[in-house]
Amino acid sequence: MGGERSVCVYCASSQACDATYHDVARLSPRPYCVGFAAESENLLQHAREKLARKNVPLIVGNLGPATFGRDDNALVLVDAQGSRELAQADKVTLARALVTEIAQRLA
Repeated sequence: MGGERSVCVYCASSQACDATYHDVARLSPRPYCVGFAAESENLLQHAREKLARKNVPLIVGNLGPATFGRDDNALVLVDAQGSRELAQADKVTLARALVTEIAQRLA
């Protein structure tokens, strides 16, 4: 099926995940890689730094400790053009919104 592209999702906060990501990023064609970053503070700043350092097109960040054990969350999407928040919602709603966002970016 022509035009399909793989998506790689990984935790941008872990050295073990970084090693796996570097292996995946060498694939041809390179998959669209999305990094996740759970931060305890300065979410936007850390997400922007990881975007540049990890060389991925999209970082999805959240304030991890604030959401542990909860059914809701809020996310920030960071890419080369800037950032956009996905407002507080239940995690299933956010997951669907994120999948939709990635699909739109790949279309």
